[in-house]
Amino acid sequence: MAAIGGAIALVVNYRRQRHLERDLRLLNERFVAAASQLGGEHAPQRLAGVYALAALADEWQDQRQQCVDVLCGYLRLPLDDEPTPDGQCVPSRLPRYRRRPSMPRYAPKSGLAEVQVRRAIVSVIAQHLRSTASIRWSDLNLDFERAVLFDASFEAATFGGDRTSFVGVRFDGDTSFKGAVFAAQETSFLGSVFNGRISFESASFERRTCFDRSTFAGEEISFGEATFDGDRVTFGSVDFASRRTSFDDSKFMAEVVVFDDAVFSCEAGNASFDRATFSVSRRISFDRTRFACEYVSFNATFSVRTSFSETEFHCRTSFNRSVFKGEYVSFAQAIFDGSRASFNHVVVNSEKVFFHETKFRAQATSFDGLILKASRRASFDNAVFSGDAVSIGFLRIEGASPTFDSADFSARRTTFEVLAFRPQSRSAERLSASLAGARFKDPAAIAWGPLSLPNQPPVSL
Repeated sequence: MAAIGGAIALVVNYRRQRHLERDLRLLNERFVAAASQLGGEHAPQRLAGVYALAALADEWQDQRQQCVDVLCGYLRLPLDDEPTPDGQCVPSRLPRYRRRPSMPRYAPKSGLAEVQVRRAIVSVIAQHLRSTASIRWSDLNLDFERAVLFDASFEAATFGGDRTSFVGVRFDGDTSFKGAVFAAQETSFLGSVFNGRISFESASFERRTCFDRSTFAGEEISFGEATFDGDRVTFGSVDFASRRTSFDDSKFMAEVVVFDDAVFSCEAGNASFDRATFSVSRRISFDRTRFACEYVSFNATFSVRTSFSETEFHCRTSFNRSVFKGEYVSFAQAIFDGSRASFNHVVVNSEKVFFHETKFRAQATSFDGLILKASRRASFDNAVFSGDAVSIGFLRIEGASPTFDSADFSARRTTFEVLAFRPQSRSAERLSASLAGARFKDPAAIAWGPLSLPNQPPVSL
């Protein structure tokens, strides 16, 4: 009996192995056929190949990554010129989206039909990244490097796996990542170019994220209510050229957030970080960032070391009602031009505050209602206050008194006001002595207000 049972088991295993080999052969044949369709000459063939590969990926779990790699690989192919019947190339057949002069110019492989093929690939992939998909591809690696995407919608998609790459991608038309979750170990948009309206609203970046050297050249870019987590989030050397750039209500919770050397370059546009919270664990840096737009607003909360050193604000600038916490806040060597620079009703609760060598050259500069709680140092040393009007109104000073050693007040009119010192210490005397070393262009244009100093500081010309 044992021999008979063993023989039956051998037969069963043999037949099972034959079935597996046959199924694998059929899957491989389907893969080759679908890939051949995707490389076909005519758009309908390529569309059929897209859906055939997607169906195969759903069935063939062991080679799902390979099937998706082929779809992404197609998107990475350059677009060729489309020949007309007379042999001429007509790249203008591609829908006209706004392009920056530095952008590479591609023409479609077969006009609008090729655009539809690429849209279909993006749509198929995006559908499989949503929670509503019966079979999800969210655990796969996705490589769109240097692809050209048209009207891409990845709304509510989840990107997992080890890496999600949009490096060097060109997004033409309206693009949406609204509500998307970037949970891959690393997400990169390095060097990408965005045209049209771009939305990352309510997106969640859960790990390391890179937008370095990207360009946002469309009508509007929004990161409203987005969440940035992980060890590092970088927007270094990004060109924000959209008419409106919004980070309103966004939450930065990564260890490090970097906007160094970024440029907000749309002269008729505005940038907004209103109600944004920077609760990172290590540092926030906008060093050498250049705001050349019409208006920028930071009604935000900064909860860790924050640096705007050497940053240039060539626009109307508002930090009204912002809150600064953490070890230090630095605007050292920053430049404020434009019609107005305002820090009204700002609360600074940091150990060190640096405005030394900062140039306030806006037509109007105001620090009205400022609450300063610097426990160790608050420096306006060597700062330059020019323009038409400067108003410095401390609502309350706690801890270290601000110093204005060698500061230059050359504005047409300067108003200086301190309403309260807490605790009552030598803060008033220190502020008085520091102002005594400052330079004022026109003593008659200075209004001291109810300045709670032992003696009105002398004016040095």
